[in-house]
Order: sequence, then C-alpha cells, then structure tokens
Amino acid sequence: MADPDILLPRPTPEDEDRFIATLTSAGPEDVAQAARQALRAGRPGLAARAVGLLGEGPSDSELDKARRAAGLLLVQGGREAEIDAQLGWIIERLRVQRMQRARRRQRDKLRAKARDPLKRRPRK
Repeated sequence: MADPDILLPRPTPEDEDRFIATLTSAGPEDVAQAARQALRAGRPGLAARAVGLLGEGPSDSELDKARRAAGLLLVQGGREAEIDAQLGWIIERLRVQRMQRARRRQRDKLRAKARDPLKRRPRK
C-alpha cells in the first residue's frame, strides 16, 4: 500500500469494514496516507476510522481533521442504522413535546377565562 494514490472502497459499510481490516496490517504511513486520501475524497467517516488505527502517531493538518471527525462521530453517532434509530426516537420525542405544549396551552386558555356569574347554578 505504498502507493501515493490509494484506491478507496465503495461507500458501503461492508466494503469500508473490509478496507479498514486490510489497513490493520499496513504500516502507519500507509494508514495515514489512506486517511488523507479519504479526506480528499470527501469521506470523513472513513478517514476517522482509518486515523483511529494510528492512535497518537504522526500528525499534520489533514490527520488532525480526521481526528476531529472521529471525535464528532463518537459524539453524534456512528452508522446510519444507529443514526436512524436515534432520529426516530428524537422525532417521536419532539412530537410528544409538541402535543403536550398544545394541551397545556389549551388548558391555560380555559383556566384564564373568568367565570360568568350568570351561568352559575342558582342556589336552592
């Protein structure tokens, strides 16, 4: 893998997993080059996974970008399936909050009206 241009895999999880598995046996410079190539190709997720194999190895501006992308992936979530599950949970929670807000608003409107003394039941 000492090529200056590394052939990146297709952007599918299975192909990227195989690519990262082949990088585990490669040297640190080859892994760094793969991370740089992934960043240039506009694939920060793949670059983050590749730079994770380096640890605290070599450092330059592109590898630092890949490390920041790795930190972002750790904070926001990983794969699309996990993100979709989180997104579904977030949408449901927002829907429930919106409904509760509407109910609370309606209750407040009903409570805010002054009682009409003429509509009271007469005393016996």
